[in-house]
Amino acid sequence: MKVSRTAPFGLLITALLSVSPAQYLGHFTARDFATRVFGWSGVNGAPGFNTDPTQVLGFPPPNSTPTTPDNSKVFSFGWGGFVEVGFDRPIQNLPAGIDLHNPDGYDLIVFGNAFYVGGDPCQVWGEPGYVEVGIDRNGNGIPDAGDTWYLLLPPYPDPRDAQGVPRFPLPPEWFGSLQVCPMPVVGYADITPITNQGHPLVPDDPFTPNIQGISAGGDPFKLEWAIDWQTGQSVSITEAHFVRVSHAGNANLGPFGRSSTEVSAIALVRRYGDTDADGCVDDADLLAVLFSFGQTGTDLSPDVNRDSIVDDADLLTVLFEFGGGC
Repeated sequence: MKVSRTAPFGLLITALLSVSPAQYLGHFTARDFATRVFGWSGVNGAPGFNTDPTQVLGFPPPNSTPTTPDNSKVFSFGWGGFVEVGFDRPIQNLPAGIDLHNPDGYDLIVFGNAFYVGGDPCQVWGEPGYVEVGIDRNGNGIPDAGDTWYLLLPPYPDPRDAQGVPRFPLPPEWFGSLQVCPMPVVGYADITPITNQGHPLVPDDPFTPNIQGISAGGDPFKLEWAIDWQTGQSVSITEAHFVRVSHAGNANLGPFGRSSTEVSAIALVRRYGDTDADGCVDDADLLAVLFSFGQTGTDLSPDVNRDSIVDDADLLTVLFEFGGGC
């Protein structure tokens, strides 16, 4: 299987115009999602789905439901496989307790093709992948030898050994049909299903069964979870630039073959008050609210609190958050 880690522009294919956001709620744009692939390997992925990593770019698949995944837009990779992506803005460490729809301060969302077995939110078909973030130390916009990668340590199951060092693969029982009540699997990709009736920039609460509120599902992650691979110690980072998702196991799933993680999209959660997805709450956001004041609808970027009207609450939010991320 081909492995590429620094494909300059051959894989920097957004192909976003061919992808429809379908019934997803709210306002979002292509720049809210991964826009380029830097490296990949589809080794041991599901045949027919493991050769085109650009499937992870752009919006989540248009027809996904919690019981029936949409496999028209997935990239599959098993043990030894991965995908590395970049974005049009940095991944920011967002504060908790600010955004009503992101009260815990999640920073990115990875979408896969998990589903509820028999429609039961406590029984999930999942094939977890672990997530790393890369820091562009030399500022060249490409992940290379000069950059640093950190694991976003999953809360459960914790992959660290007795010495506190993270180890993979996970045991086989963490792949396939998983009982996630009362203890959910948290901090891995390809665990939570997608609903195209939700908002793809609103993180789900991974500690609570079923998809919560107006979220479109997927698995949320925090930069606060970053740890050093060698020591297992926490690392404080304010922003990152790249994401790598790797398969976390190598389980035999019987008639379904070897376990493999599927990724269909990766989104950055917007900073509260950021109407134009540039990561900064500034004059442009203030003007956007003022020019749209009084408008109603479900697809309004200046409707920062997502109550379907641009009003005083949105204006006050932008004023209170002015300068955030800039």
